[in-house]
Amino acid sequence: VKFRPETVRVTKSDWRTDVSIGALPPKAAKTKLTHLRTDDNPDAFGATTSHHGANTLITEINLSAENTFVQYFFEQPIDASRTRIFFINMRNCMMEPDKDDYLTKINLSIAEEDIRIIQELNPVRTPESSTKEILVVGDECIGAYREHLKKWEQAGWRIDMKSLWATAGDVAYAIPSPARRSDKGWVLDPVPLI
Repeated sequence: VKFRPETVRVTKSDWRTDVSIGALPPKAAKTKLTHLRTDDNPDAFGATTSHHGANTLITEINLSAENTFVQYFFEQPIDASRTRIFFINMRNCMMEPDKDDYLTKINLSIAEEDIRIIQELNPVRTPESSTKEILVVGDECIGAYREHLKKWEQAGWRIDMKSLWATAGDVAYAIPSPARRSDKGWVLDPVPLI
């Protein structure tokens, strides 16, 4: 599949960024999914990746104007270095029950490829400044997501992990809440924020 950089479209809102890119469909003999290509319109072939808020990633893969796969990833932080991911894969094609195992194997294979790469990354955390990473055409959603997180941080929603670790085992903290602004007398201090 050859992506068409000139087709990149970025749409932003307060909570979401969508980045779409078209691709040249592969030749019919080159793919097992030829039967899903119901048109030769290159504008109907491509992908969209989106984030919604801070913990949801959405990928939409369009094989034709009528045949689409949509994948939702919901991330749940466990601690500062581990995240649990919930994956929901939806489709409006290949709906026969015998296709479920086939598509599950494809998705697991792709996930395993990603995991092998991610496990070896160093540093393990994203740099604080975008000047310390290289983004290319197609990475617009990553840049927009990082901008979104910066807005949350500026609003005071990021935990100060260094302060938290410095008091680990000695201090119990509570989750910050709006009620703390008006009600006094809380026994536990809120989690330190940046």
